[in-house]
Amino acid sequence: MEDLDQYARAYEGSFPYARDNHGVLTAYAKQLIGACESVDGLVDICSLGIGYETVSRSLAQNLAKKIRSYTAVEGSRLLIERYKKDADFPFPFELVHGYFETFETERRFDVIEMGFVLEHVDDPALVVQRFSRLLKPGGVICAAVPNALSMHRTLGVRAGLLQDPYALNEWDLQLGHKRYFDRDSFRALFDGLGLSVERETGLMLKPFSTAQMDALNLPESVWDVLFHSGDLAPSYAYGIYAEIRVPQSS
Repeated sequence: MEDLDQYARAYEGSFPYARDNHGVLTAYAKQLIGACESVDGLVDICSLGIGYETVSRSLAQNLAKKIRSYTAVEGSRLLIERYKKDADFPFPFELVHGYFETFETERRFDVIEMGFVLEHVDDPALVVQRFSRLLKPGGVICAAVPNALSMHRTLGVRAGLLQDPYALNEWDLQLGHKRYFDRDSFRALFDGLGLSVERETGLMLKPFSTAQMDALNLPESVWDVLFHSGDLAPSYAYGIYAEIRVPQSS
């Protein structure tokens, strides 16, 4: 198992792509909230990772009366210590230090969210399969990953600025990324496990590289629109979102 503390600095505000990451996580959190609201009654939620804390804070802010319990599994002790300083939620909250590949619990969850997680792990299928067994009947997995064929990467290839849209750069490695998915390979991951993708959409439109976008000096209102416009062209969105629901009869 890797020492995940080595990636903790990439989750600070000084990271060059922090704005992109916060933005796409905000868009992901909006989809996740909708999925939680679609479940009848109170929900027990499990998060894989805490990262930038964007998702958990959004859940606490928007779903406080909907959440029965919230469990988060995180492999970095440094991120956990940073998070604990102001983790005060209006519902039972458990923050577990552990690896996704070995996490065990007798609990079952209505919603398991793995937003921007599967690009980090050695065996995405193993992680999805293990956690799918922790879902209650009628429960839902919410997952998202970066898209290798996002608009800015696809245009970069056509312009001769990027040779391989699936290649990892130095910033990917600092974040602990191990791969890129595209829309087809992301769906194939779940299909291969016998899990049906019930709903998918795109997260964030990013037409140019971060440096090029920054040079345009766009107003915050434009950034906000881009963060929430991935649905306009899902195949070319910055991130890919999928919901996988377990049938009530299982």
